[in-house]
Amino acid sequence: MLNGKKKIMKLNEPSNVYHAMKSTPFILLLLMLSTTTYAQTDSSNITPTTFDCEIKTNGVYYANLDEDANIYIHFHQNDTVVTTSSIKDVDLASKFVNKKLGTGMLFGKYFTSDRTCSLRVRAKNEYSKVKMDGIIRDDKLVLTVVNITENTARDFVFQFHELKK
Repeated sequence: MLNGKKKIMKLNEPSNVYHAMKSTPFILLLLMLSTTTYAQTDSSNITPTTFDCEIKTNGVYYANLDEDANIYIHFHQNDTVVTTSSIKDVDLASKFVNKKLGTGMLFGKYFTSDRTCSLRVRAKNEYSKVKMDGIIRDDKLVLTVVNITENTARDFVFQFHELKK
């Protein structure tokens, strides 16, 4: 109301039609964004995926380091871990990656989260110190391995190899 008089907008006036057309794309954009945001955050439309998030202690995990060697990780009960690099022959190398044969091995602790299937490993010996962070997916580990001593990092996919009795 201006000065007690009602102002009525007439749609057939060119300036009002232009103004309405000018704001229509903006309103449509907001409408589309609000529905897509809801679709991305609505957890009711997501089928839960289940993975085995358990670390296996009856074998070793191994990943290709270079043409001559693999990296090996052997997890033990009570959250302890042994890791080293060794020859490509997984059967032979897996016999020596354990707590008893400590020369050259890195010893440490590991932490897991069942909610996120994440894994963190910290290990060291007198010559080296590493940390590994990543995820557990069934019989595989996807880890970023950081050699703190050498200040290097690399990503690896570890496969599981069960120890023969």
